[in-house]
Amino acid sequence: MKKLVLFASLLLVMLGVLTLPAAAQDESHSLAQYFPATSPFYLEFRTDDEFLTSLDALVAKIGEMVPDANIDGSLMDMIDDAVRDLDPDGSFATTIRPWLGDDAAFGLYEYDEEAMNSDEQPFLLVISIADQAAAEEFLTTYAPNDYSESEEDGYTLYTPEDDANGEEPSFIFRDDVVIITASADIIEAGGVVEDGLNGSDAFNTAANMLPESGYDVFGYMDTPTFFNTTMTRSMGMEEMEMFGALFNAIEPQAFGLTQLNDLALALDFASPLNLDADSPFAVNATEPIDPTFAEHIPAESVLVVQGTNLYQSYQTGIESLNAMAEMMKDNPDFNPQDLRTALFALEFGVRGLTGLEIDEAIGWMTGDYAFAVGLAPAFADANNVMAAMQDLPVDFGIVVEATDADAAQQLYDGLSEALDGMSAEELDVTEETLDGDISALVVTISSPDMPYPIELLASTGNGVFAVGTRRMVTAAINPQNGLNNDENFAAAAETVLDNANALLYVGANSLQPLARVMSNPSNTESVQDSGIQLKAILGLFRSVTISSSVEADNSGGVTRFVWTLPE
Repeated sequence: MKKLVLFASLLLVMLGVLTLPAAAQDESHSLAQYFPATSPFYLEFRTDDEFLTSLDALVAKIGEMVPDANIDGSLMDMIDDAVRDLDPDGSFATTIRPWLGDDAAFGLYEYDEEAMNSDEQPFLLVISIADQAAAEEFLTTYAPNDYSESEEDGYTLYTPEDDANGEEPSFIFRDDVVIITASADIIEAGGVVEDGLNGSDAFNTAANMLPESGYDVFGYMDTPTFFNTTMTRSMGMEEMEMFGALFNAIEPQAFGLTQLNDLALALDFASPLNLDADSPFAVNATEPIDPTFAEHIPAESVLVVQGTNLYQSYQTGIESLNAMAEMMKDNPDFNPQDLRTALFALEFGVRGLTGLEIDEAIGWMTGDYAFAVGLAPAFADANNVMAAMQDLPVDFGIVVEATDADAAQQLYDGLSEALDGMSAEELDVTEETLDGDISALVVTISSPDMPYPIELLASTGNGVFAVGTRRMVTAAINPQNGLNNDENFAAAAETVLDNANALLYVGANSLQPLARVMSNPSNTESVQDSGIQLKAILGLFRSVTISSSVEADNSGGVTRFVWTLPE
């Protein structure tokens, strides 16, 4: 058993199921030809020397960032140690590299009730090889079982001799690949399928949506098949009808892992949609976000969400809710009246707060907008948690491009008039003039039960409308040191999808003051421990971004997750 585990572990390590630096990859996904067109899951990855060298450097860097990871020596040293467990005199360079090719693929050739309940697991592993004879010698020398060899038409077949249950895989060696599977049909066909996955329309549609020309790890998943099979196994008929209707617009998806530069690790997801499906699930393309809009957000903000056309997003959300309510109208556990009541309450609240109908209040919000959160300067300057909590510890706000200055002013005037009549002992409403001779509405909320008063501002000018804490609003109205001047944000912005419609940014460096304040010796031991743990976590990344882009015809979109390592 130990030898079997070592053999399998070695294959997985050398096939590199990890994120790797970007390099040229066969765009045709040639190994997909060995998988049936109906395969529900497919994963391919590089196995070339450049791959391993880059991975070695990446693992070394992570080892420096996480001392407790116990990474001793280089990745290649660890691989050589694993090889020596099979061959005391061997190494990766002498035992494996002579026959190993540049890529490999793993996947399932079916996924349904019958396959999941069968003793024969529906997996398929394909490894490109550079030397068939050397690859066969490796198998016969180090495999944990005995195999019967037979020469077939164009390939050599190795079948396990002791396999009473038919569960052990066979090895099909062709001149450029070795195919490992327990499928009797695939074995009988010598690993060649009539209709390969790389000829599937669904596969190519999803793969072609990915933005990079090549990925170090590429995957494909028939999401509807997995979803429907899972529903069949775990849900009743009513639940299946409800969730099936909700998700039937989702098509098979593709994803890719790569490294965009020396410090940025990226995961891209491509999600095509069926526009003809009767589903409340939908997306709407908007104009790409404007990178220069970041000047209206203070530098060193911790969390930023940027998008465009807030009004359209509101409309799409309402349409989806109404479609979902119509779809669920016969469900005894759902009362459509509850949704109608909630929407009425929303409209009534906007009308009461602004004196405007909701379309008048936000109908002009068709440009860029951003929501931001940051640590207050007083918090960052504090020595311990108690001192930091003497005032509001965070700044937050939302800023919207005033595509119609008159409409934005009308909203400001409506707020001013409505709030002016609300002044009370615990709510003070005033108006002051900011730099640039721009009026701002100031609302101060205080109470004996609150540890500190909360001051919020609303203002419009210089092309934006902003609501939030004083620092956020003044930075939006009169940009001085915007997020576009933040070197961490600038580095993250280089990895954002082209023509992104939305962006989420988290700045780890901007959270370091929180870790410092919490780990101060004057805090309790538990708070100090939490601060030390937070500092270690923040040391793992410089920033994290999520950007998304929707196809112009609304036929799907791409989402990119990026982890930027510290310098």
